[in-house]
Amino acid sequence: MRYRLTAVVKGNLYLEQPTKITSGETLFEFLPDASGKLVSVSVSKEIPEDKRENFRQHITIGHGAAIPKIVIGGDKELHYELIKELQVLESTLSFASWGICKQIDWHTPEQEYISETPDDEELIGITKFAVGKKASDPPVRITQECLRGLIEKAPNYSLLYVPKAFWRAGMVYFDDNQYIQAFYQFYFVIEGFYLQGKSSKKQVMAQYQKINDLQEIIRRTFEQVSADLSLQPFYREYKCEVSPSGLFELFFEIRNNLHHYYGSSTRKQGTPLNQDDFKAVALAIMCLAVHAISTHEVRITKSLSNTLS
Repeated sequence: MRYRLTAVVKGNLYLEQPTKITSGETLFEFLPDASGKLVSVSVSKEIPEDKRENFRQHITIGHGAAIPKIVIGGDKELHYELIKELQVLESTLSFASWGICKQIDWHTPEQEYISETPDDEELIGITKFAVGKKASDPPVRITQECLRGLIEKAPNYSLLYVPKAFWRAGMVYFDDNQYIQAFYQFYFVIEGFYLQGKSSKKQVMAQYQKINDLQEIIRRTFEQVSADLSLQPFYREYKCEVSPSGLFELFFEIRNNLHHYYGSSTRKQGTPLNQDDFKAVALAIMCLAVHAISTHEVRITKSLSNTLS
């Protein structure tokens, strides 16, 4: 039995015909559409005999006695071996095509089990599936009155134009699984509001100690994310206290680390290949950026109300 991942290819790359290439234990399959445009690439490997049982599927009881739950087996090590093959191919093919190959979407590949014997068929019932694809955003309805109010009042909130622009860019990156870039955009919101051009750790932490608003929004953010266990390794790696001030220090340290790349570093380095590792910290600082913008928005609104009264 083989395990195969198929990823969508984005870019104007053309291939004369479907192509299969074997490298070591990995089979690469390139599929163009009718016009010759490369639309997908698959990588697959034979499932080792000692891992076959990991792929056995079965049905169990889910939530509620009458609702069945299908358990699909698999092997993380083999999965990440194939993801790595797609990542390497993406980087290599992009450079070789001068950037015409924009992306091989290894974030959400289609997974497939290919039976080769009757015994294989007994192991699996579902042969093809995809997970991790982002659901469509829910529709948000907006009224004419709301639009009119946003337009008419916008000049009063001109100080928030740029912070909101950074936040919007951060959300686009976050939704596209570009968590490192998202982290930067959200950090810029905080930097612009509170850090006054300070960049050294001593100066930045001094700003934190001086500004009550910053301490308050960090406290709120810490309460929101304190239950997220995926943040714990970051606290340990950067030797930061698990506290509101420790969370702010952690944001500074991660921003500083992501700003550089040193392959031999003992710390986790941010690269285009490990964006998922930084999802938790990007989500945490997203919350902080929301609190920062909202705090300033409320203050401006109150100031306008006082002026009118």
